[in-house]
Amino acid sequence: MKVSKANLSILLSLFTLSTYAQRSEDSTFKASYKSSNDTSAIITNKVSITKAHKKKWFTPLRNTSYWVGPNAFQIDKGEIRYTNYFIVGNIFDLGMTKNLSLKLGSIITNEVVGIIGLKYSVKATENFRVALNANYGFHLKNDEYVAVINKNVVVTNLVGTWGSESKNFSVGIMWMPFEYYSDVNMPVVQLGGMKRLSRKVALSFDTYLSSVNRYDYYGDISSDYIVGTISYGIKLLYPKSHFDVGLFRGLSTYMAVPFPLGYPYARFTTRLSKK
Repeated sequence: MKVSKANLSILLSLFTLSTYAQRSEDSTFKASYKSSNDTSAIITNKVSITKAHKKKWFTPLRNTSYWVGPNAFQIDKGEIRYTNYFIVGNIFDLGMTKNLSLKLGSIITNEVVGIIGLKYSVKATENFRVALNANYGFHLKNDEYVAVINKNVVVTNLVGTWGSESKNFSVGIMWMPFEYYSDVNMPVVQLGGMKRLSRKVALSFDTYLSSVNRYDYYGDISSDYIVGTISYGIKLLYPKSHFDVGLFRGLSTYMAVPFPLGYPYARFTTRLSKK
């Protein structure tokens, strides 16, 4: 088939226009795609910057006790901790194995009491642990006017803890022999718990409750009443330490207790060893 010069010119013109249109469309698509990528990159960078500026919750030093009483959490193997109770109490804890830790310390008031203790803890399920504590207290200096506790005494405690390290609740029982308060019925019931509220603040409490025999005029037991203690306050959390500030007070269903809110109480715990 013969193609005239005029027809050939028309075909070449159409091909040129088609090619130009295709290139233009490709350029538009590439520009649009590039613009889309740039926008995505800007959004991604913005999100990453926002995340970088947002403070994340860190893992604080594990709380193995509340105020007075322990929970069932255990320190790590090889870990060494130092705890100061309101200046007068100085305690060192050493993680001997995954489940066993050793406690050494003293409490110095108008007498000096040495403390040696063991804590054995077992993780029964993902959210439940059980621990057995045995603490031996012995007097390094005796005062004849202070004889509430026997000269040498072993305090044992069995406690179960439900929950995580940031939110948990514990129930336990404690045996503690008394010399002049033999009317206190054993065992003593322990309750405690804590809840992390923010990155560095948690609420916690623990309480001990027991019944005491009440005698009538003839020396017979007429009834029982409840006595105990409660400690409550806040924990300031840090990666290698925590500082507790709160109140400690007595409880009684028989008589009024002085200082209804309680006495000020403070405790500081820090990890001495490298994790």
